[in-house]
Amino acid sequence: MDYVSIVRKFLELNSSPQEVKREKIPRLLTQLNQVNQEKFNWVEEVFEGIHVKEHGGDVALNWTNMDTGEEGKLTYAQLSKEADRVLSHLRKEGVREGDPVYLATPLIPEQWSSLLAIVKGGFVAVPTAVNLTTRELQYRFHDLRPKAVIADQETAVRLDEALGEIKAVKLVVGRREGWTSMHSLPEERGIRHQIGPTHPKLLHLRHHGDAQEGDTHCLQLPSR
Repeated sequence: MDYVSIVRKFLELNSSPQEVKREKIPRLLTQLNQVNQEKFNWVEEVFEGIHVKEHGGDVALNWTNMDTGEEGKLTYAQLSKEADRVLSHLRKEGVREGDPVYLATPLIPEQWSSLLAIVKGGFVAVPTAVNLTTRELQYRFHDLRPKAVIADQETAVRLDEALGEIKAVKLVVGRREGWTSMHSLPEERGIRHQIGPTHPKLLHLRHHGDAQEGDTHCLQLPSR
C-alpha cells in the first residue's frame, strides 16, 4: 500500500467509532513506516491530490484574530493558489531544493501558504519565532545561512538588522522597502515539484523561542 492510500484510510477512520480506530490505527501506522517515501511530495500527493482535488471548495482554514476579532476563511483551492504564488516567486529568485527558508510570521493565514510552498518546493523549512532578538537571529544565521526569509512587517525589521551583508530573498506580509510584498505576487497555476523528494520530516524542525500568542488557526481535514 502506498502513502496516499494509507492517508485515505486514515481519513475514512475519522467518522469511525473509537473501538474501530483503536484496532485499525496501529496497523496503519505499521504500514506507513514500511512505505518508501524517497519519491514523495506531501503537498502534491496529499494536500493537492486529495484535499484540493476532491474538496477544493471546502473550508481548509478558519482564522480568528483574538486581538481585533477579525475572522476569515480559506478553502483548500484558495490556500493552494496562495502557496503556488509564493513558490513561483522563490523559484524565480533562485531558491532551489534543499535551500533553507526562514519563516518568521505570527500565526496568520500567510504562514500556512508559505509552509505549503516550502514543502512543495523541497526547501528546508526553518520555523522562526517572531520574538527573537536581532542577536538571536544573527546566531541562527551564522549556524544556518538563509537563502530566503518570509516575515511580517514588524519581524522584518529585526531580520534586516540580523542579515547585515547576507543576501537573501525577502518576502514580507505587508510592505517594507527592499522586500517583496507577498500580497503583490502574481497568480500562478499548475506548479509542480521539480526535483527529488519532499519528505514530511522537513516539518519536524526545532522551533526557536516561544510560541506567539494572539491568533488561532484550525486546519480541517475532510472526514468523508
